[in-house]
Parts: sequence; structure tokens; C-alpha cells
Amino acid sequence: MKTLCVFLFAIFLVNFCSAQDIVQICYHINSDSMQVGYHSEVDIAAISLRFSYTGYQIDTVEFLEPAQDMSSGYDDSAGELRIFIWKIPLETIPKGTDYLIYIDLSGDGSIFLDTVEASDYLANTLNYEEVDCSELGLVYAPESENEENFSLPENFELFQNYPNPFNPRTTISYELKEEFFVKLEIYDILGRKVKTLVSEKQSPGFKTFIWDGKNDVQRTLSSGVYLYRLEAGAQKETKKMILLK
Repeated sequence: MKTLCVFLFAIFLVNFCSAQDIVQICYHINSDSMQVGYHSEVDIAAISLRFSYTGYQIDTVEFLEPAQDMSSGYDDSAGELRIFIWKIPLETIPKGTDYLIYIDLSGDGSIFLDTVEASDYLANTLNYEEVDCSELGLVYAPESENEENFSLPENFELFQNYPNPFNPRTTISYELKEEFFVKLEIYDILGRKVKTLVSEKQSPGFKTFIWDGKNDVQRTLSSGVYLYRLEAGAQKETKKMILLK
């Protein structure tokens, strides 16, 4: 009986440990971009992802905050995109759930995740499974850019920030055709508001604001993709920008 209990405990321990060794990978595609997210119960020391695609052109690959302090790179050729992230001493992708990579796309086509190879800081191989980003609770942007820009507002015009990418500050400009109560806010890739630049009634005319890459409590934000959103009355528009350090 004692031997049986030890055996059953060993099976439970193996199953428990195995459950911790699965990395879940998801990706979400918009008309001009793709976001890759992850969920892991252990820190990830190295990960390699291979995507196959047709019709698209890969413009840029940006590594977001969970991988900011690690070595990284990618290779794009012959319809195959390989992305590599690996540790430098004492650095890992932290366990948890977050977006990991942002990819700018051009064209129209299809893209699929082929394989993922990952390991922890002890060089143990981590299994992976592909899931939907909604299963991980990852939501891209406060509202869909496609929905926001489907018909451009008639009463104002929001311009692309300059420079973009930027470090450490960028200029955001817009033009009002009429007097409105205006909100100009900045969101991170998860749709969390990080900075309010404007919240007041404004007269018609050309407006310019400089953002210094800090949030509402004056902390400098990490590199990554951010969204700036303008609301004027009942109309709104959103554009994206990239902070690089």
C-alpha cells in the first residue's frame, strides 16, 4: 500500500510539474500588424518562433517589454519568419501573460505559426500550445483601429506623430474644424490608458502637443507600441506610434 501511495504521488508530481512546463502562444492579426502574446508559469530563458506566410511583407519586428532586456533578432526570407529571443546573464522573459512581439505587415495574405521552441533558465525544454489571445485575456487596443478609421471624422483631423519611431519625445498634432470638448489620450498595447495629454474644451484650429514618453505619474515608459486616441465630441480616431530606446 505504501509503495502504491508513493507511486501515485510520483505520478501526481510529474503531472504537476509538466503542467508548469507549457508555454501558450497566441497571435492576433489586424489589417497592417500582428501581435504575438504568451502565457507561461515559468520564466523563459530562450524562445524561437517560426511563422510561414504568403502575400504579406514583414516591415518591422518590435520586441515588447517582457523581452526588452534580452538578446533578440529575426530572420525573414522566402515566406518564413523566424524570431529569436534568448537570455543574457540573469535575464528571462518573466512568467505571466503579456504581449511579447509586435510586427508591422504590408499587403494582404495569410500567416501561420509553425513551430515554437522554448526553454527555462535551467535549459529544460518547455512544451508549447497555440491558443487564441482572448483565452489569455489579451485584448489589442482600446478599440479596433479598423473600426475607428473606417470613416474619418469630418470635424477634426488627427495627424501621424513625428518622429515615429521616437526617443525620448514626439509631437502629436491635430486640427479642429469646430469647438469641441477634446480628449487626447495614450494607451499601451494592452489597451491600458497611460497618459492624458488633453481633457478640455478647445476652439477650432491647429493644435500641437509634445509627449515625453512618460505616464501620468511621470514615470518613463518602456520601449514598445503605443496608441494615441483623439476624441472630439462624439467622434474619435486612433493612430499608433513606436517608442524605441
